Amino acid sequence: MIYIQSMGGGLGNQLFVYAAARALQLETGEPIVVYDDPYDGKISHATRIVEQMIPAEVDIDYIEKEDGKQLFYKQLFPIRTLIFRISHRIYRTVFCVKNPMQRYRMETVMQPFWNRLGFGAVTLGYIPIHRYKHPRDYVMLGYFCSRHFYGSHVETIRKELCRPDLISERSQELLRKIRTCNSVCVHIRLGDYVDPTLQFRELFYVCGLKYYESAIQQACNDLEAPIFFVFTNDLKTASEFHFWEGLNVIFIPDGHTAVEDLQLMAQCKHYILSNSTYSWWGQFLCGNKEKHVYAPNRWFRSAMPEDYNESEWIQIDTPLPEI
Repeated sequence: MIYIQSMGGGLGNQLFVYAAARALQLETGEPIVVYDDPYDGKISHATRIVEQMIPAEVDIDYIEKEDGKQLFYKQLFPIRTLIFRISHRIYRTVFCVKNPMQRYRMETVMQPFWNRLGFGAVTLGYIPIHRYKHPRDYVMLGYFCSRHFYGSHVETIRKELCRPDLISERSQELLRKIRTCNSVCVHIRLGDYVDPTLQFRELFYVCGLKYYESAIQQACNDLEAPIFFVFTNDLKTASEFHFWEGLNVIFIPDGHTAVEDLQLMAQCKHYILSNSTYSWWGQFLCGNKEKHVYAPNRWFRSAMPEDYNESEWIQIDTPLPEI
């Protein structure tokens, strides 16, 4: 069995966790089991929106949350869990692990040992994991935010999760426009990223107006007759940005589900990304081999492990906007 923790957070994060497990499943033939953390009140069946994109033929099951119960793997294999947690605590204490880069170093050093115990733990960035034949069960902990976890199964995962059949009837005309022009998906993440009352701002407020203006200008220089399709979680604010003047722009209206918007994004030919896993998945699901991808040259405001950008992307210098 390959166990993955309840896929909370947004669709982008959920997809990274699922896709890493799916790649491992394609290697080993084991079923995937999604378990809910009994201590996380935010997780429910309704929040696991990635389920809508998983093909019916994938061998996957779910363990629903039981309030007050222990983590399921602590119940099923308590000795291995105890060793894993003690080793984790000892390393953190001895080496004074206090920040994400130190945690990444810990996970890199400890991964071979943890893999032998049947655990793969990667919070951010890419660290190779290995599934040994024993023990019988393997638990994946973290976000697994890198396509390098997919190995030779990149195209399989892309094709399985690219689901234009999930685009509703009311969006078919929009889909036709996207497919019949030199479409550029522009994803502008505002909302929680810029809200001063939320902690996200201090970590994720990276892509300001200068970034988008530079990326759009670069796309205009590189592409013939581009039409910009703007996906955003704050349509009013994004539509008022000054750099749209003189451009052929279509703003995607509110009211779509996260899954439908992502599938529409995947049908575009080129991409201007925000520093968002949701944005990353839009371009990943695109099958256009000639796509241009414009991305920020940093994904966090401070030093964090990351493995998002690809070598062939056009990385745009991203001066940090003021908090």
